[in-house]
Amino acid sequence: MPDVPLRRTMDDLRFAAAHGWMGIYVDFLREHWSTQGPLYYLMAQLTWNPHQDGEAILKDYYQRAFGPAAKEMEAYWNYMEEIREGCYGTEKPGASDHDIIEYYNEERLDKAAVLLDDAKDALGPADDRYRERIEFVEVGLRFTRLYTETGRLMRRIENHEDPDGKIRAQAMTNWEQIWALRQAHPGALRWNNIFKGASGNGPPARFDPGFDPGKL
Repeated sequence: MPDVPLRRTMDDLRFAAAHGWMGIYVDFLREHWSTQGPLYYLMAQLTWNPHQDGEAILKDYYQRAFGPAAKEMEAYWNYMEEIREGCYGTEKPGASDHDIIEYYNEERLDKAAVLLDDAKDALGPADDRYRERIEFVEVGLRFTRLYTETGRLMRRIENHEDPDGKIRAQAMTNWEQIWALRQAHPGALRWNNIFKGASGNGPPARFDPGFDPGKL
């Protein structure tokens, strides 16, 4: 997911440095570059020197990575941070505002897509390198959309709202699209984490209508 607590990271590392840290260990650094790239850059820079200006580091990242579209991509990542904070902000797992599947809804992701379109519009005909990088980020957004939509579909299946199998069919189509993203963009996310438990060559076996859960 686009889990990018940028300002929290600045505050946390600054706090640690002020209190005499001697080392750092970070759990769950998954290398999902298309959904968390700026966070990794920020963490690396602040770990090297936690007394740097975090905002300046991010502006450097956006400028180096996206050139003429730096301002628009900064707006995109700030918005993704805003969504993240709205979802996780209560620090109460299980609360209604902590439900990732529901919070990352179509309305919020549509707004994010418009911001990426704005970034592409800011580019000129000779800016293919920057266009490719924006499209790389777009892979992460497409994954987020498909993944959360599939989660909502599966909840409907679990609630017995799929008498004719159409919801299951749509869920399977979504997984096939996610698999296609994996094949076309192997470096966008750490796909093995996402397909863990899958057959290794496609969507999870439980989406097969003939799958017997008793064989797990």
